[in-house]
Amino acid sequence: MAHITLGDLLNSFSTQDLAKALVRAGLTGGGSRIERIERLRAAAVRQQVPVSHVLEYFSAEALRSVALRYGFRASAKAELIRALSGIVASAPAEQSAGPITLDHLRSYVQSLNGARRRLRSESEAEVFLASALADRFEQVRTQAPVPGHFGHRIDIDIQNGRFGVEVKFAPALVESSSEAYRLLGQAFYYHRRRYAGRLLVVIVGPTPLAAHPIIAELADLLGALGVASLYLNVD
Repeated sequence: MAHITLGDLLNSFSTQDLAKALVRAGLTGGGSRIERIERLRAAAVRQQVPVSHVLEYFSAEALRSVALRYGFRASAKAELIRALSGIVASAPAEQSAGPITLDHLRSYVQSLNGARRRLRSESEAEVFLASALADRFEQVRTQAPVPGHFGHRIDIDIQNGRFGVEVKFAPALVESSSEAYRLLGQAFYYHRRRYAGRLLVVIVGPTPLAAHPIIAELADLLGALGVASLYLNVD
């Protein structure tokens, strides 16, 4: 069986089971589903907690339900934890200590392709991506103000203005031309006001939309503006 990430495995648990596990771990149990997943995942990664310890926070019933999805049948909690831990890949590398480039940033985001999440909106895509970027880079902030009189905020800022990441949800871009126009306007503004040559637009969505003509046209137009972009497959 192919290995998956801890986040992918946590995505298999119900929202209620995630809340209970967070409380048992001494963390806040509230928030959206993706916020709960990332709160538990990020705490484990940054504190270097083994996957088996994370799974201890779930009940045997919750573990059994998830294990069945992966073809495991066991009754004892220890067996369930051992089986599920065995399919989780090693934790990502530690934070990058030296200077980073746009190519480094782009490569890391591309490494997230294929992540399993149930994203339903741009805000949820932002939570997912910001959490993942904070694993790798220092000083990751969300909704950071951009200089100017319009009061705009970029979705993700890295290292206090060194890089900017604007996150868009593919289904929204495909369904609404106004969302596509909004993206182009934001990209132009952020590029001119702070992040010239250091802005990355990440369009997050399911695999089938990666080849949609609207997504392709947006990539062409962003390139004409001098703004880097990529499509991140998250199913």
